Amino acid sequence: FIAYYSRNHKWVASVAKLINSFKILANSLRLMFPERFKSEKEFAIAISSGDYPAVSMIECIRHDKLPCVSEELNVAPIFHFGSVFTENIVPSMIAMPMPQGNHLSCYHRWAQHGVLCNDYL
Repeated sequence: FIAYYSRNHKWVASVAKLINSFKILANSLRLMFPERFKSEKEFAIAISSGDYPAVSMIECIRHDKLPCVSEELNVAPIFHFGSVFTENIVPSMIAMPMPQGNHLSCYHRWAQHGVLCNDYL
């Protein structure tokens, strides 16, 4: 797995959390879909992290023309580690665990063993 990020992005704690999320996601995908990684075909996924998704579709939201991205477009999923919108603004956005230790470790435990953490039962 290779992660690319913008050089314009300031290196702050949130980027470290995103890198950790990337590592856990890569490991989890290998565990859950081992057959997918026996092929030499490459694929790309988008991941993001933050208190809320940063979107540039302000006019779409302001004028309540949701979803902002047509569901008919065949776009790659965006795995967002953090809070997501309750409205269907970006249909391909998939909510992932908050990028903090206890949430990510529980997600990874589920990916490894199919068992939920006791804290969340």
